[in-house]
Amino acid sequence: MGTLNYNSPPIVTITSDDSPYSTRAPSFTWESNEDATFKCAIDDTRFYQPCGQGLRGRHTARNVPDGKHAFFVQGTDKARNIGQHVRYIFSVDTNGPQGYLTSSVPRTTKNSRVHLTWQATEVATFKCTVDATTVDCGSGTRGEFTTDPLPDGKHTFTLDLVDKVGNKGEPVTVSWDTDSSSPVIQFDPNLPQKTSINPKMTWTSSEFAYFECLLDSVRKIICGQGPSGQLTFGVSKGPHTFSVRGTDKNGNVGEWKRHTFEVDADGPEVTFPPGQPSVTKSSPTFRWTSSEPANFKCGIDNSFNLVDCNNGSSGQWTGENIPDGQHVFIVIGTDKFGNWGPYAQHRFTVDNTVPVITFETLPVRTNGNPQIRWTSSENARFQCKLDGEDYQNCGSGFSGFWTRNNIPDGKHTLSVRGRDRNDNPGEPKTFEWSVDNQGPVLSITSSTPSESNSPRQRITWTSSEPATFECKINGRVVDCGSGNTGDYTTPNLPDGKHTFEVNAVDSLGNTGTPKVVEWTTDQRPPIISMTSRNPSKTSNPKYSFTWDTNEPADFQCKLNDRVVDCGNGTSGRYTTPNLPDGSHTFELTAVDNVGNRHRPRVFRWVTDTEAPVISLTSNTPSETNIPRQIITWDSNEPATFQCTLDGQSVNCGGGTSGIYTTPNLPDGKHTFTVKAVDGLGNTGTPKVVSWSTGMSYLSYLI
Repeated sequence: MGTLNYNSPPIVTITSDDSPYSTRAPSFTWESNEDATFKCAIDDTRFYQPCGQGLRGRHTARNVPDGKHAFFVQGTDKARNIGQHVRYIFSVDTNGPQGYLTSSVPRTTKNSRVHLTWQATEVATFKCTVDATTVDCGSGTRGEFTTDPLPDGKHTFTLDLVDKVGNKGEPVTVSWDTDSSSPVIQFDPNLPQKTSINPKMTWTSSEFAYFECLLDSVRKIICGQGPSGQLTFGVSKGPHTFSVRGTDKNGNVGEWKRHTFEVDADGPEVTFPPGQPSVTKSSPTFRWTSSEPANFKCGIDNSFNLVDCNNGSSGQWTGENIPDGQHVFIVIGTDKFGNWGPYAQHRFTVDNTVPVITFETLPVRTNGNPQIRWTSSENARFQCKLDGEDYQNCGSGFSGFWTRNNIPDGKHTLSVRGRDRNDNPGEPKTFEWSVDNQGPVLSITSSTPSESNSPRQRITWTSSEPATFECKINGRVVDCGSGNTGDYTTPNLPDGKHTFEVNAVDSLGNTGTPKVVEWTTDQRPPIISMTSRNPSKTSNPKYSFTWDTNEPADFQCKLNDRVVDCGNGTSGRYTTPNLPDGSHTFELTAVDNVGNRHRPRVFRWVTDTEAPVISLTSNTPSETNIPRQIITWDSNEPATFQCTLDGQSVNCGGGTSGIYTTPNLPDGKHTFTVKAVDGLGNTGTPKVVSWSTGMSYLSYLI
């Protein structure tokens, strides 16, 4: 049996951790480090109550209200040591979360999807139900949910909330109607296709709607609301289209419904068919048609004195004793609606006089294509005849024109008579004149060469009669004057063929035979192309040149400033005679047929037929006991050296001096030759060195 500790109170540790509690009877547990008697209290230690004994304890409170609280427990051991107040803070929550919608849901909507948002009074888990379908829709103190596309009809959304301790809140419910269909408009089936200028349109809608109206797609107006509508408006004549559409309360916009109609505000239009007489006798008859059945009124010259003249879709009227002169026949129609049409007028002339022909002032001399004009006192049909021919039709009107081609030279007479539209014949009128068909004759008086190196040419000519000259240079028209003589100087022309053409036209328009002058302008000298290869130095006393030219030419040559003959043509060749050594010059130029001269081409070269001369500068004994010899020499000009030692070729260089060292040679007789060849191939006379090697090197030492 243990010993009691009379100084140490029991230590109590709370082991509960269930806060918050969803019940008003929360339970608490604890442990003590020694056997003790416990007392417990809620929120206030003044109200401790016994709550067990031992090393562990459990206490269940009663009727604890929602909110934050403190649980106290205190232990007293057997030695009556009282422990500290042990506190455990907890909360009681027996109320479910409250939710409310933060989004506005209309009673009706055209949208197939609806977006909802809400808030909760505490953190909660959300379940959303649309009609009969439930889904998890988040957690927290705020939430949102968008429905799937919904069909038209009534729909209900329910939000269920459960807090973290399992308390269920009151469900939040909202309902609405989905309506995505648009109003359908139907026009009154009795709407007319033709109307007056103030038509009335009526229609019905498949549902209550706000109406918009449109006439001819010009301006849209608001035109009422409800399940039906009507509109009366003023409109101009002609075809029109009236359109109406409806928008329901949910904003669903229906299709435009169109009604096409025509407004007839015009009176009948009277038209005179073709063939109405413009010139008549005293009792003319006129006919007409109308665009619609009408009552007609007719009159002559005065629209204030019209009289009835039948009705229907066409009409006819005949006048009596209308005096000569210009008049107007007037018809107007009235349709069954009282609409007056426009006045229809037909102008005509009553005429019994004959036409009088007057010739214009005409020349008494023409070419074979005369043009004769006249006027008539009135509109007439003309007949003409030349000399003794029969009359033939030749136009009509208030004036006339006659022409004929290739009339022969001589005197002629033209007769013209007129007959007016009432067939009244006038007296013939005659015109006499002479015909001249001969053109001027040209003669070229200048002499133009067929080829020239001048860019300009002067051409002169004479004419058999005064004339206007027509000239062309290379097909381009140029001004070249008039008279009995002509003179034209071309501008500077490019190389090539050229053509000048001149013709003469006399005062009657007769054209002579053109004269043509042709020539070729060539200002370019011939081009020389050398075909021979001409080096600046040669060992040949004769020197040859060959060349080609691009055109035939005379060749002019000089050799050392002395003229020499070198031929002509398109190719040339010249070979010099034997020339002495030294510098020489050959000059070549070409002159074409019109004197164009090529700039001289000058060639310079040196003739060298002398071979180089070798002079030995070393002294080689005829007998020696030295197996190697050094041989040197000079040349009077730069040269390539050709050497042999005992008949074998050896390399011995080039220049204006040379040196050759033999290898060790055996005892006996030896020969070295050297000759020089200059750059032109001239080969000099060889130089020969001979010697004998008499004893060996060892004998020499002894």
